[in-house]
Formats: sequence, structure tokens, C-alpha cells
Amino acid sequence: MVFRKYFPLLLVFAILGCTQSQGGGDAGVAIQDFYFKSAEIGDDEVVSASFSVANIGSKTVSGDIYVWFYGPLFMSSNAWQIEPEGTIDLTSGEAVINGETFYPSIPEKDIPGSIKNYDILLRPPDVPDGATQSYTFYAEICYPYSTTALAEITSVSENEFRVQERTDPRMSGTENTRGPIRLTYSSRKDIRSSKQIPIAFTVTDLGGGYATSPDSGCMKDISATERNRVEIAVLVDGSPDGLDCGEGSNTATIDMISNNGIAFCSYDVPDRTSPTRTHYVSAIARYMYYSRSTTDIIVEDSYYQ
Repeated sequence: MVFRKYFPLLLVFAILGCTQSQGGGDAGVAIQDFYFKSAEIGDDEVVSASFSVANIGSKTVSGDIYVWFYGPLFMSSNAWQIEPEGTIDLTSGEAVINGETFYPSIPEKDIPGSIKNYDILLRPPDVPDGATQSYTFYAEICYPYSTTALAEITSVSENEFRVQERTDPRMSGTENTRGPIRLTYSSRKDIRSSKQIPIAFTVTDLGGGYATSPDSGCMKDISATERNRVEIAVLVDGSPDGLDCGEGSNTATIDMISNNGIAFCSYDVPDRTSPTRTHYVSAIARYMYYSRSTTDIIVEDSYYQ
């Protein structure tokens, strides 16, 4: 495993295939149990920083997963050092583990998802005589993911619409795969048949981090204008035909404000002879997802311990 030298402290793990956290319970891949083995140490001691990367979503992740570990200044004069010396090559590129695949959890069978553990041994810098210094470290993850939602709508003829008993005109719920982004069908359930019917999905970020375009890749410091964005594709009865989610396409890029956005499409209803017809609607949101965890450690002048 190899690493680059970065300032401030920045270790990069690329996987192909706690304290405080921005990742929520619906995150696809999450950083868990990020902590130092000792919360308070002397400046002549070494300490291990530990965390886990786990797939708690419902989809297999086999693309590139990046984990960044950063915080104070690193490997400069009187700064944090990695122990033992020579364990990590700071002059070369990112750490790569080939062919890594993170399988999903199966909660109903009490089967956990894939998990990978990290332990990083560190030596703190000297602190002034009699002083105590607090340091904050960060572990951040970026990974490719998608959320799939399924819904049903019923189109009815004009005659049927007049006589049909209707109770709740909206969907009772939307089936979602587990992930940090949730899609909720938000149009009417029973729709009077015409040349076009509306189809809308509300896009909600529940992961506590942020999403970016699936084509953006993972970057250590992505611009604010590129954040909170997903790409969504809609199908009706398994086909993109007749859908217009923008510029005549069944796909659209959705920008979220305050963790919410909406995808709106129109659907050209095929010719029909029956008074009612059920349409099966699916929506897939694709994105890169980022979440971050933090942990603190206190370093004391060892003379006064």
C-alpha cells in the first residue's frame, strides 16, 4: 500500500471495486467507529487512529471508493508522524487495492455488508512545556452509488374516471432501495387518460453528506457548484419511449436545495382500448456520494503527565 505526501495531513485510500459523522443510517457506504485508541496522550507516545468502511446499503459497490484521512500538518518539522518510519511511502501515489467489492447487507437475515478496517499509527508533535493541545482529524469517503424507486400509476378512460370510486388520489408509498438518496413518487396515482400524463419524483438526501454527478469522479475538494446534484432516469413499463424529462430525454440532472429536489417528466400515453391500465414506473438516481466523520485527540506535554 502506498501513499502520497500532502499538506495538510492527507492520506488517500482508493479501493477499486464514532464520534461525529455526516453519514446517516440510510448511507450506502459509511465510515463507522472513527476514534483514537486513547483520547488523551503525551507528546512522547504513539497512538492508533481506527475506523471502518462498511456497506450498509442494499446494492453491491464495485467501482472506485476513495477514503481520505486528514487534519493537522503532517510529516513536516514538529508535526504528526506515521509510525514506524518507512511503513508508508509518502513519495508515490494513492493506495490502491485491486478488485475490492463491497457487498450489501441483508438486514432481514442479519447478514452484515462488506466491511474494511483501517488502523493508522501516529506520533504527535511536541507541545510547549505545560501545555495541552487538542487536534481534530477527519475521515471522508466518496463512492459511486444509485438508488432505484418503483411506483405504479393507473390511467383511466374518461368514462371510467366519471364512475370510478376514488379515495386517495396519491401513491400510498414508493419502494426504494437503501441508499443516501431517496426517491418518492409525488404525482397522482389515478390519472384520467389523455395524450400526456405527469410523472414526478421528489429527490431527498438522507445520508448527511452530499451527492455529485456520477461522471464527476471522486475529488478531495469539490466545488460548491458541483455538490448536491444527481442524475435521474425514468422508465414506464420498462421503456423510455414517450417520456420527456427535459429536452425530449427520459433523463435529467437534478440540483437539490436544502437536501431536496424534484424530477418532473411528461409521458405520452400509448393508444388503449381498455378502460383502465396500470403503468409500472421506475426511477434510478445515479451519483457519487461523499460523507465525513471527525474525531478529536488531546496531546499533553509528557513532562506534566
